[in-house]
Amino acid sequence: MTVKKMPSYFNLYAAQLPALGRSGQMRLRRARVHVFGCGGLGSQITLNLAAAGVGHITVNDPQSIGIDNLNRLPWPLWMTSMSLRLIS
Repeated sequence: MTVKKMPSYFNLYAAQLPALGRSGQMRLRRARVHVFGCGGLGSQITLNLAAAGVGHITVNDPQSIGIDNLNRLPWPLWMTSMSLRLIS
Protein backbone atom coordinates (compact mmCIF):
# COMPACT_ATOMS: atom_id res chain seq x y z
CA MET A 1 0.00 0.00 0.00
CA THR A 2 1.44 3.34 -1.02
CA VAL A 3 0.68 6.51 0.82
CA LYS A 4 0.25 9.61 -1.30
CA LYS A 5 1.94 12.74 -0.06
CA MET A 6 -0.19 15.80 0.39
CA PRO A 7 0.79 18.57 -2.00
CA SER A 8 2.48 21.52 -0.38
CA TYR A 9 0.41 24.60 0.24
CA PHE A 10 2.07 26.50 -2.58
CA ASN A 11 1.58 23.64 -5.05
CA LEU A 12 -2.17 23.89 -4.50
CA TYR A 13 -2.14 27.52 -5.65
CA ALA A 14 0.58 27.32 -8.31
CA ALA A 15 -1.62 28.87 -11.00
CA GLN A 16 -2.03 32.14 -9.10
CA LEU A 17 1.49 32.37 -7.68
CA PRO A 18 2.88 34.26 -10.71
CA ALA A 19 0.35 37.04 -10.10
CA LEU A 20 0.46 37.09 -6.29
CA GLY A 21 3.85 35.69 -5.35
CA ARG A 22 4.45 33.68 -2.19
CA SER A 23 4.02 36.70 0.07
CA GLY A 24 0.67 37.56 -1.53
CA GLN A 25 -0.56 33.98 -1.15
CA MET A 26 0.46 34.00 2.51
CA ARG A 27 -1.49 37.25 2.98
CA LEU A 28 -4.57 35.48 1.55
CA ARG A 29 -3.99 32.56 3.90
CA ARG A 30 -3.92 34.92 6.90
CA ALA A 31 -6.91 36.96 5.66
CA ARG A 32 -10.25 36.93 7.45
CA VAL A 33 -13.42 37.59 5.45
CA HIS A 34 -17.03 37.93 6.62
CA VAL A 35 -19.71 37.31 3.97
CA PHE A 36 -23.19 38.65 4.78
CA GLY A 37 -25.85 36.71 2.91
CA CYS A 38 -25.35 33.45 1.12
CA GLY A 39 -27.81 33.85 -1.71
CA GLY A 40 -26.96 33.85 -5.39
CA LEU A 41 -23.98 36.21 -5.14
CA GLY A 42 -22.78 35.42 -1.63
CA SER A 43 -22.60 31.68 -2.21
CA GLN A 44 -20.48 32.10 -5.35
CA ILE A 45 -18.19 34.62 -3.66
CA THR A 46 -17.73 32.27 -0.70
CA LEU A 47 -16.75 29.37 -2.95
CA ASN A 48 -14.31 31.57 -4.89
CA LEU A 49 -12.71 32.94 -1.72
CA ALA A 50 -12.16 29.41 -0.45
CA ALA A 51 -10.73 28.30 -3.79
CA ALA A 52 -8.33 31.27 -3.78
CA GLY A 53 -6.94 30.20 -0.41
CA VAL A 54 -8.48 32.68 2.02
CA GLY A 55 -7.70 31.30 5.45
CA HIS A 56 -10.81 32.17 7.47
CA ILE A 57 -14.30 32.74 6.04
CA THR A 58 -17.32 33.53 8.19
CA VAL A 59 -20.75 33.33 6.55
CA ASN A 60 -23.82 34.99 8.04
CA ASP A 61 -27.23 34.42 6.46
CA PRO A 62 -30.45 34.94 8.41
CA GLN A 63 -32.62 32.99 5.96
CA SER A 64 -33.22 29.30 6.26
CA ILE A 65 -33.08 27.08 3.21
CA GLY A 66 -36.46 26.48 1.68
CA ILE A 67 -37.87 25.12 -1.52
CA ASP A 68 -38.54 28.70 -2.72
CA ASN A 69 -34.88 29.78 -2.68
CA LEU A 70 -33.00 26.67 -3.83
CA ASN A 71 -32.47 28.15 -7.29
CA ARG A 72 -30.10 30.77 -5.85
CA LEU A 73 -27.74 28.28 -4.21
CA PRO A 74 -25.03 26.21 -5.88
CA TRP A 75 -26.10 22.57 -6.04
CA PRO A 76 -23.49 21.11 -3.64
CA LEU A 77 -24.52 23.61 -0.96
CA TRP A 78 -28.25 23.04 -1.21
CA MET A 79 -27.91 19.27 -1.54
CA THR A 80 -25.78 19.15 1.61
CA SER A 81 -28.07 21.54 3.45
CA MET A 82 -31.22 19.71 2.47
CA SER A 83 -29.78 16.33 3.43
CA LEU A 84 -28.71 17.74 6.81
CA ARG A 85 -32.16 19.22 7.23
CA LEU A 86 -33.79 15.89 6.44
CA ILE A 87 -31.55 14.09 8.92
CA SER A 88 -32.23 16.50 11.78
